[in-house]
Amino acid sequence: MKDSYVFYKDRLSGEYLSAFEAIEMYVRTQNFDEASNEERLSMLLDVFLTAQTTGRSVEKITGGDIPRFCRTFCADLGIKNRVLSVVDDIRRIVFMLVFFSAVDILLLLIGQDEDTISNVWSTYSEINISGLIIGAVAAGIVTAAVGAVIRRVMFRRKTVSISVLKAVQYVTASSTFLILLAAMLMTETEFFRIPSWVVIAAGLPLLILYHILRGRHIKRERVKMSELMPDNIAATISGTMEKKYLQKKKRRERRGGSYTMEEFLDYEERDCKMTEKAAFLYYVLPPVMSVISIFGSDFSSVKDKVIFFLLTLTFEYAILLWLKKMSADAVRARRAWICAKREELSDEDAAERPEDQ
Repeated sequence: MKDSYVFYKDRLSGEYLSAFEAIEMYVRTQNFDEASNEERLSMLLDVFLTAQTTGRSVEKITGGDIPRFCRTFCADLGIKNRVLSVVDDIRRIVFMLVFFSAVDILLLLIGQDEDTISNVWSTYSEINISGLIIGAVAAGIVTAAVGAVIRRVMFRRKTVSISVLKAVQYVTASSTFLILLAAMLMTETEFFRIPSWVVIAAGLPLLILYHILRGRHIKRERVKMSELMPDNIAATISGTMEKKYLQKKKRRERRGGSYTMEEFLDYEERDCKMTEKAAFLYYVLPPVMSVISIFGSDFSSVKDKVIFFLLTLTFEYAILLWLKKMSADAVRARRAWICAKREELSDEDAAERPEDQ
């Protein structure tokens, strides 16, 4: 999932895009929660898109003073939204802990043949939880401080470009990650060292609770990438097909022949049928590839081979089924383009017939 307004922001241009990015930068550096950021910026983008379409100037939207507009725009977002932002960050940390603890247990299952079950209950996570907490707190302080500096620079040094401010944000993100990593590596205390299964047992209910109380609300305010993909593929296919036709036509004309759009459409339609018939390969290839990977591995235990086979099979199916969906979307877009072209050619023929008569 991504913020829905991001997919539509590139529809803005000129002063509308510059002003929106400046306001977006201010909102993002305020450390408000995800739902509030998404709701506010989506609403603002609608206003800017309408203004760009109708010709309403940016000055009429912002009153000619973007800094004052930003403060007013976020005036009703207070401590509650900042607390929710901390909750969102805690959810990310808990997810990391659960994920890596599960990896620890999985590696134990793969690497050990005897007394596996009993050792799972006493296996300690390799994650330095104390370091992770210390690093997260330090990273949060750095992020808040840099966000305050960015806002001051925006208001006092209006000549600073948005690209420079974005670069500062990226540097901040990198710095916070390094702080987190350094804290995990340098903190040697065993105080927070607990079994991996305890991390999973405590973390999963928190993630489920977050999803029920917060995640569903956030999802309602967002648009899935899959919902926007067909439109993006259709736009890409249209340009690609036109270019492909012109290239084939030029090659045929160089050899002294001719190449019509009707011939191209017939060829593309046959190619679509072949692509659809080959879809079964997406289901057949993962098991074959997984079996081959087993023979190429050096696992001596049957249990390790089974676990490795299931892991590789899962990842390969995830990748290939995603590719199958992309291929199916592309075929549908190509068929839609072919139908549109055929109708266009039919209309052109119908318009030429009265003139011939």
